Amino acid sequence: MISSKDLLVITGLSRATLNNYIRDGLLPKPVVRTGEEATQGAARLGFFPDDVVERVSEIRRLRKEGVSMADMPNSLTPLTSSEMVEWATAPKRERMYEPFSGHLARAKRRPTGKSVGELPRLTIESHSAPAYFVNNRLELIWWNESAERELLGSGEEIPGELEHRSLFAFLAPTAKQRYDEVSFDDLMYSHLVAARRLLPEDQLVNCFSKVDSKLRQYLESLSAEVECLHEGQVTHFPLDLRSAESGEIYSDLYVSYFREGILFTLESASKHDTGIQTLLSQRCALISQLMRNRKPHVTPLVVMVADLQNSVNICSELPAEEYFELINEVWQQAEPIFRQYRGSHGKHAGDGMVYYFFPQPDEDYKLNALRCSLELRQMMQRLTQKWQRRKGWFNDLYLNIGLHEGREWFGAYHAGSHVEFTVLGDTVNYAARLSDFATNGSIYATKSLINQIPSAERKQIHYGVYRSNERTEKQLVVNSYASIHNLAPELCAMNSKYRDIEMLPITEVLDVAGSASGTSTEK
Repeated sequence: MISSKDLLVITGLSRATLNNYIRDGLLPKPVVRTGEEATQGAARLGFFPDDVVERVSEIRRLRKEGVSMADMPNSLTPLTSSEMVEWATAPKRERMYEPFSGHLARAKRRPTGKSVGELPRLTIESHSAPAYFVNNRLELIWWNESAERELLGSGEEIPGELEHRSLFAFLAPTAKQRYDEVSFDDLMYSHLVAARRLLPEDQLVNCFSKVDSKLRQYLESLSAEVECLHEGQVTHFPLDLRSAESGEIYSDLYVSYFREGILFTLESASKHDTGIQTLLSQRCALISQLMRNRKPHVTPLVVMVADLQNSVNICSELPAEEYFELINEVWQQAEPIFRQYRGSHGKHAGDGMVYYFFPQPDEDYKLNALRCSLELRQMMQRLTQKWQRRKGWFNDLYLNIGLHEGREWFGAYHAGSHVEFTVLGDTVNYAARLSDFATNGSIYATKSLINQIPSAERKQIHYGVYRSNERTEKQLVVNSYASIHNLAPELCAMNSKYRDIEMLPITEVLDVAGSASGTSTEK
């Protein structure tokens, strides 16, 4: 048997390449020894059969002959002998599923039930090893104390501005100082592989902008060697990192993928099988914990506020159970639309909706908010037809929508087990006032939001304001804005809630090219 450390020395392979060969089935999985069974000063060490050196030589020879990595498994000699060695030398606990002989199976004792005490409560917050969560642009939005102390704490405080929280800007300088060359290379490579699954190479390179030039050059060179990761919700990377603080050895990195981002979790060799794999498998509970505990941060965003028009009258006309059925139907049909356009549910009151749209690596979040609004309007047209047929009434169901962009603090309120996400600042207030101003399912957005959309994409948006001509007829003036004071001066005079935004330039969004939206409402 040959240890993984000796194999790296003899063959000259990097640990990242060795891990790739194992992952792709080119080399057998090592037999892992821990504690006294491990040697060479390691608490946890992998061992291979002796013929693995010849196997590496064969891989290199085939590569020189032009065989691609995709065709390599079919060109190599089968692993029959290596598999037998691995099975024969595997610890007994790894061979526990060896088949029973017939008489042993019949004589097997029936299991006896036994009561147990309280089961351990597995939470990501209680995980003692480093763990950190990034969004789809590789910006840090949650980390535990261990991660901040050992991996992200380069002496610089992690700022509140989200765009200044690039993962590699904090991870790479700290790891470079604390780990040897092989460990640093393995750690960076595993993170680049994980990130490459989400981001194209040019966007990934942009994430290196906050590190010094020499380190950036190294990361760019290493990222060029990264192969695309296979599909899967959780990926495991074997590592060998020794903590400079406690001397703890981290032997495993687990990468978990969610719609909201990526969770990186290290596990200690001395605390193996502590339940982290069980925790990572509980995806719904895990992402709920992460979102509940994300750090407050300053971020650009678009706020959408949508209110059901005449909700008080509708409530008075319907039996209570039917009113709740209608409201629930609105929410249920709206939820996949928000999910499609990356909207995050926010703190709201009554039967209204508040959603936040954040920057995305591959989409314009401002266009997402506009397209989402238009699809919500079409959804309400379908619900109107359904409920008119059902009730025989003539009521129209409208969601009046206001949209505004801003740069605000985003965080969460905790009330026991209940958590609500909220944005601090005027952006939500302005969007709410625009929603109050909108009627008959119209969608109003501020000039600042529309102007921040690049000109090429802005040409796809059909927007404008309705003006009265000399015959008092409403006429659309396309690609124009107006203040609420000019559009409805009597409304501003009568209602003080519009005073803060009466001079704010706004426009009505009528359509966006490529959206599955209906036509504008009549004025």
